[in-house]
Amino acid sequence: MIDEMVRHGLLQRVSDRSGEYGVTEKFRLYADARIIERRCRRSRAKMLLSHVGDLAWHFNRTAVENKYRDRRACRVRAAS
Repeated sequence: MIDEMVRHGLLQRVSDRSGEYGVTEKFRLYADARIIERRCRRSRAKMLLSHVGDLAWHFNRTAVENKYRDRRACRVRAAS
């Protein structure tokens, strides 16, 4: 997914040696875009939300390190 986002100009490497990526201006424009210009049927809206949820789930499961995830929520306490 990351390679595809780089190929489409949405992400760029922070440096040649690191595995870190930064968002591009194109990504910011897409993020700020108003996607739905007019009302859509409820069934279509539900399908779109479901699809976005699936994409987010896939990203969160495959990302080596997701710097946007709250790390505090991932801590596991050792049993006393």
